[in-house]
This record gives sequence, structure tokens and C-alpha cells, in this order.
Amino acid sequence: PAARREIAALGDLVGGVRLPSAAHRRQAATDVLTDVLIFRRREPGREATEQTTLWTEVAQVTLPTGNGDSTAPAHLNRYFNRHRDRILGTVEVGSGMYGSATMKVVAPQSQSVPALLTRALENIVDDALDSGLAMTAAAPDRTQHHELDTAGLHTDSGTDTGTIPGTLRFDAHSSRWEQYQVGA
Repeated sequence: PAARREIAALGDLVGGVRLPSAAHRRQAATDVLTDVLIFRRREPGREATEQTTLWTEVAQVTLPTGNGDSTAPAHLNRYFNRHRDRILGTVEVGSGMYGSATMKVVAPQSQSVPALLTRALENIVDDALDSGLAMTAAAPDRTQHHELDTAGLHTDSGTDTGTIPGTLRFDAHSSRWEQYQVGA
């Protein structure tokens, strides 16, 4: 929880998706819970969103066991407890790597996990737009950077005077794209 609080101090949880425990089995030969989390840096003076607060806390829940004939207590992130549709499968308590009770997500047999992930991320984007959590990057100050008004690919580093966030140029000497460093 301490790491979550530190992250939550800087930004807001836009949304999250919990993948099935076996999502990494083919590549990494392991079963592990994985959350895909999307954050947005919070502007100064803006309060943390309710979703961010939920994400920093856990709820005591009762989940079915893997054999399906009993239940067991478990801790579930409050964000995912409220947004069960963003858990891509059935949450249950099963046997862990060392025999202890472990929460796991079992993928649905009838649906494609990539399709479920796509749908969940699309819903997160829609929710972000509806709640004002879309990107709000500040545009560069054009009164100080007149070179941005000239059309074309900027490659001459001799005319630069500062960093312009989000702007790229091609460095012919290294044959690489780099962030446009004014004065570099």
C-alpha cells in the first residue's frame, strides 16, 4: 500500500484491467496476477479522484475456491472490487506456488482474452473522456519558439535555444530521432 500511496500522490488512476493469472504462462512459464494500470499526472491543486483512492485500499471479500464447493476470505483491491468487469475472468482462491491460499483469475473459456482486454481499455478511454481525465499537456509557448512556425523537418541544432517538450528532430550525424533540444 505504501507504493500505491506514493504513486497516488503524483497522479490519478484513469483505469485498470486485471489479466488472467495464466497470461504470462507461455512466455515466462509462470502464473501471476498482472494489472494493466493507466495513470495521468495530476495537475497542481486538483484533488485525487475517487478511483485513485479506491486503488490505494483493499477490501476483505469472500471468494469461491478453485474446486468450487467452498469459499475463502481474501483481500481484493477496492478498485477491482467495484469494477469486477475489468477483471478478465473469474476471481477465485486457489493453491499457490508454495501451497498457500492465493487469489487467481481464471480466464473465460468462451471468450478471447485479447478481445476482452481491448474492450476493457476502450471503456477506460471512454470513462476518462467523460470524467475529464484525458490528456491535458500544455502546448509550447509559441512566442518564445518561433522556429516551430517554420514548416519542415528541423535538423539544424545551431539555431536552438531551449527544450520544447514533445518535439522531435532527426540528427543527421547519428542518424537518430531525438527530442528537440533547443541549444543542444
